[in-house]
Formats: sequence, structure tokens, C-alpha cells
Amino acid sequence: MANQSADKSTSGDKAVTGALDVKVNAEPKSLAAFQLIDILGSLVFQFGDASSTTGVVSTKFPKDKLGQTLDYGPTEVNVSYSVDDETVSWEGGKIKVAAKAGGGYEGTLQAVGSAAGSSWTLSEGSFEITKPTSVPA
Repeated sequence: MANQSADKSTSGDKAVTGALDVKVNAEPKSLAAFQLIDILGSLVFQFGDASSTTGVVSTKFPKDKLGQTLDYGPTEVNVSYSVDDETVSWEGGKIKVAAKAGGGYEGTLQAVGSAAGSSWTLSEGSFEITKPTSVPA
């Protein structure tokens, strides 16, 4: 039971480590991990600046599909990117998430999306994210 509460949102507690290395419209970026949520059978990861509404990459991946590459389409899978204060979901691409030896997750992604007046492409994306286990007092 104690582990269930440890798997909730880490928002605001800086308890996750990792990064997403990705090309955003062909420009290389390294975005720090800031959130890992295990909720309702899905894993939600967020990378970028937690205090910003631009340049944040969010992903949602079903835990029962770990180790598989999933293409754009199913509603339980999502990649989004925030552009000019608007979060835009992908319109194509693929993502793979796998459990990492020693804990955490790693994966790859590529995605494309567009909003009125702008579009984005995430390519050559690779990431890892870990939520350290609690240290006994």
C-alpha cells in the first residue's frame, strides 16, 4: 500500500530525474524531466521547464504496452508539445517506452503536430526518466 502513494504525481517535488534529447523542428534540445505520473494504467511523463507554458513535451503511454512501439492513433497514447501557450497533440508519429534496469523508464519518440499558424516536428527523440525510491528516515 505504501508504494501506491509513492506512484502518484511528483509535481512540484523535483523527485524525478532524466531528460529528453530531441530535435524540435530540426533544432537539438535537451529537456529536463519534471514529472512522472502513474495513473489509471498509464504513465505520463513531462519534459521541459515546469514553470513555462512553451516548449514542454508531454507523453502518455499505457503500462500494459511497455516494450512495444506504438504508432499515433489509439486514444490511450499521446505526445503533445506546447507552442505559444497552447498544448497541441500529435497528428502522427510513434513512441516506445520500456522499463529501465534499476528502475524508471526509457524510450524513443517522434511526432508531428500543428496549431493555427504553427507546426512542430519532434524527431530523433530519446529519453529516460526515473523517480528515486524513498530513502528511509
